[in-house]
Parts: sequence; C-alpha cells; structure tokens
Amino acid sequence: MSTLDTFPYPIPEFGTEPYWAAANVGELRVQRCLDCRRLRWEPAPLCLDCQSQKHEWALLSGRGHLTTWTEITHPVHPAAFAKVPYLVVEVELVEQAGLKMISNLINTTAAQVEIGAAVSVTFVAHPNGQHLPVFRLDAP
Repeated sequence: MSTLDTFPYPIPEFGTEPYWAAANVGELRVQRCLDCRRLRWEPAPLCLDCQSQKHEWALLSGRGHLTTWTEITHPVHPAAFAKVPYLVVEVELVEQAGLKMISNLINTTAAQVEIGAAVSVTFVAHPNGQHLPVFRLDAP
C-alpha cells in the first residue's frame, strides 16, 4: 500500500453527493439558489443570501483566478510526506464575484505562481476512485 492510498479523501455525504458524482465525470458543479440565483460553495441546506431551501447543481466552466496561495512544506498527516511540497490555492471562479474554492494547484512550482493568475480546473483520481478537483495555471 502506498502513502497515497492512505491519504485522506472526501466521503460523499450530507448533501455533497451530487458534487462528488459530478467530479467523477469531470464536471465542476456547485449549488445555485433557485430563488435568488446566487451560486454557493460549500453546499448548504439553505441559501446564505435569501434562506431559500430550493437549489440546483449548476455546471461551472472551472475557470477562475488565484486570490491567495501557500506552499505546504511540512506534512500535517503521515500520508502527506510523499506529497510535500505542494500548493494550496484559493480560486475565485469566473461565474460570480466572491465565489471561491480552496484546492491544490498542480504541475507548477511556487516560483511560477502569481496572485491573479488565470487557472482552470482539472480532476485527479484518488486511489480509492474518487476524483478530486484541482487547478492548473492557464497558458499566458
């Protein structure tokens, strides 16, 4: 068993099942309130803007820009020893101002990262089979 096999992974539950099912087919989806039309991440039973309980799972482009980032150099979990260093980023998605996600930035180094850089989502498979949304820098 490799260290990646023991690396923590999400368990689709508590209303996040559609998000993770979409990730498994290469789609980035978030909840959209059916009353005020605001997009939201993370999933929630109520809209934070209008308190509506009605929502759908909207397909997003997966494009955005970096608002902040950090390079992890000290593993916080034993399975992370094989992964360091890695980049954790906050991405503001183009579909709505303030719609942000935290994920990893792959296929780049800290020296290449700039706040405001354009990024796009891609998906990587965890050894357990669950696909995870991560981001990569767009070509300049």
